[in-house]
Amino acid sequence: MAKILDVGCGWKKVEGAVSVDIRTRTEPDVCCDMDVDGRSIHFPFRNDAFDEVHILQTIDHFRNIVPVMEEVHRVARPGGKVVITVAHVSSIYSWSDPVHHLHLTSRSFLCFTDHPTRGGVYTAPLFRQKAFHFIFGRSVISLIPRLICALSPWVYEKHFSWTFPANDMHFEFEVLK
Repeated sequence: MAKILDVGCGWKKVEGAVSVDIRTRTEPDVCCDMDVDGRSIHFPFRNDAFDEVHILQTIDHFRNIVPVMEEVHRVARPGGKVVITVAHVSSIYSWSDPVHHLHLTSRSFLCFTDHPTRGGVYTAPLFRQKAFHFIFGRSVISLIPRLICALSPWVYEKHFSWTFPANDMHFEFEVLK
């Protein structure tokens, strides 16, 4: 059975995962302030401890994404899976929470990957992106950006995302070690 870490679990915990959160009232398995000063992050787990790390609607609460991704890399085993969902920069959800420090796009994580032109910018390549998709609402109008994304996610994000906002983004990465 895979050992899973749920970072910033909140009220909706990943079933079967070790949950960690800053808030005691969400009743995580481990309660700690992971974002101590915005420059260094520490998860209280040993190296290579988890097969999967899930960061669902949480990464935009950190002040600096670089140490978060480095720490995720540290606690995940080689070849492990990292799943991130986060509000898209064009989403009202990205801007409506006063503790969101980051507003992200589909390209925000490429600098941590082995991408041929954008990878390894702030760190050595830590991950390989395996999957990505935008998440839209259920209204009929959302058919328009879905169609544009089917043709070119980059064209959607660059030219149409502020007209037809995405709610969220879903990323999956493989850990490189």
